Amino acid sequence: MQNIKIAWWRIASGLGFIGLNYFIAQQFTRTDFFSEVCGCGAAATRQATTFWPLLFLMLLGWGLLAFSLLGRALAFNDAWAEFKTRSVTAVLWWGWASAWLLMCAYVFMHNLSMAVVTHSFTRAGIFLAVVAGVVGTIALLIYLWSYPSRKRRKALLADLANIDEAQQQEIIQLIDQHARQQAFQLFYRPKLGLDAAAVAHEGGNPLARRDEIWPLNRDGTPAIFLLQLPLHAPRLGAAWQGRVLCVYLRDWEILVRSYAANELSELVSMSTRRRRGS
Repeated sequence: MQNIKIAWWRIASGLGFIGLNYFIAQQFTRTDFFSEVCGCGAAATRQATTFWPLLFLMLLGWGLLAFSLLGRALAFNDAWAEFKTRSVTAVLWWGWASAWLLMCAYVFMHNLSMAVVTHSFTRAGIFLAVVAGVVGTIALLIYLWSYPSRKRRKALLADLANIDEAQQQEIIQLIDQHARQQAFQLFYRPKLGLDAAAVAHEGGNPLARRDEIWPLNRDGTPAIFLLQLPLHAPRLGAAWQGRVLCVYLRDWEILVRSYAANELSELVSMSTRRRRGS
């Protein structure tokens, strides 16, 4: 069903391209294509317009031709690849595309004048100025709307930078005290003064004993290190307090290494290059 719809769209694109060819062919004898009639009766005059509509028609014809012959849009950098295939569709594509561009170029050159060029670039400049003005206005409004929050954030960061370690601990204890009003589960908490390797993290290098090596899969490749997690959970037993878990994925199975709190000073950061005895 999908292929039938695409086929109908390709047929419609081909008919549209043929219609554009007929329209451009009708303009061969004109030298005032880029102009329009102003006024009426004896006072009617012709005034220069822009060449942008013809350029858009050229691109539209390119797209309709590509979709009707190839079933997809064709970028300019794909044209050479189509030429190298030398298939029937590629030959038709290059023939029709060349004829189409030559037709449009003929009409373009026989109707172009300095007044048309000036008028075209003037209109383009006005359009870009309007777009830039709208975008700039929106950006300015967003900047003004977010200024109070950014000012508060900047002041907050400045205040935090001036808080010493003792005050930070007091704030943490105050937050912790108010948070423990109901049942809770504390999984882990980074501790100041603890080696960075013992802090919870994902990926990177885990902690390990000096005689341990990186877990290996059956094919000898290193297992995937998932996460390292220090435990400070009140609901777990005393034996689990301060322990560090290192979790690996080995042969699509979870491998967990656990280290007691009193072992942390003897643990080292391990990399995949470590091997037993190195």
